[in-house]
Amino acid sequence: MLCAVNLSKSYSDKPAVKNISLNVESGYITGLLGPNGAGKSTLLRMLNRIIIPDSGSITFKNKPLTHDMVKHFGYLPEERGLYRKMKAAEQVMFFAQLKGLTLADARKQTRFWFERLELDAAWNLKLEQLSKGMQQKVQFISTVVHNPELLILDEPFSGFDPVNVELITRELIQFKKSGKAIVLSTHNMENVEALCDCMEMIHKGQLMVSGNINTIRKQYTSNSYVIEYRGLPMAFANALWSAAEIVSQQPLHEPQMHRVTIKLAKSQTGRSVLNLINNAVEITYFKEALPTVREIFMNQIQHHKPLNA
Repeated sequence: MLCAVNLSKSYSDKPAVKNISLNVESGYITGLLGPNGAGKSTLLRMLNRIIIPDSGSITFKNKPLTHDMVKHFGYLPEERGLYRKMKAAEQVMFFAQLKGLTLADARKQTRFWFERLELDAAWNLKLEQLSKGMQQKVQFISTVVHNPELLILDEPFSGFDPVNVELITRELIQFKKSGKAIVLSTHNMENVEALCDCMEMIHKGQLMVSGNINTIRKQYTSNSYVIEYRGLPMAFANALWSAAEIVSQQPLHEPQMHRVTIKLAKSQTGRSVLNLINNAVEITYFKEALPTVREIFMNQIQHHKPLNA
């Protein structure tokens, strides 16, 4: 749906984004991940044509991106932009009309979203009268009220308690199921791992990791496995011999039940190690321990190897 090729942007000769390319597809959530100052917000502003890249191109549905096309986007900036003296429902309807809805449709959709996100009581209240969480809901509704095809969300969970995080997560999943494209920028790597299909990891304005999250996790595997077994730890260790190193081990609540993490020797496979220990103890769980998004992120930051270097 949205394709960016070789985007670059500098401020006062200081590069903020360097030669970044990405594809955002319908029915997928793409996580944009990076530390403070990585260039995430600059990249999102370029995707919204708020700022123009120094070089590179952006297309929407295979056509060069124009200002008119942006009405099909829903953009939630990190710096929230609501009017504190204006009533909550009035400003949602105002933003909806800016995106092309008639007043009648704007009112209808605003009513729908206020009911859906449990904001009925805030309809005639000024924004300054609302809690931070309720203000965030109003901002979210303003982003989606015109039923955009593409959602670009910069830290969408900021200011929400766990209950409302779950509420917004539910809506994002529904948007995905309906075929919308979603870009989600966040510092929270657990959110990326739980919600996103793909991720774009940037650091110092450069793309470090790009692609399907499950594929990326498999690429960065350390050849480790998590095993749960019933039996004697000594029998388990003896069966392994030099085939694997025991990284951690802990007893479980059931009698003689243990959970271990092992790292295989280079010459071994998961199947070969399973065969070694299968006769020594009773295996109840055996699965490859894929690295988390956080572990991949820390590894890439430490080594700083951009994809386009």
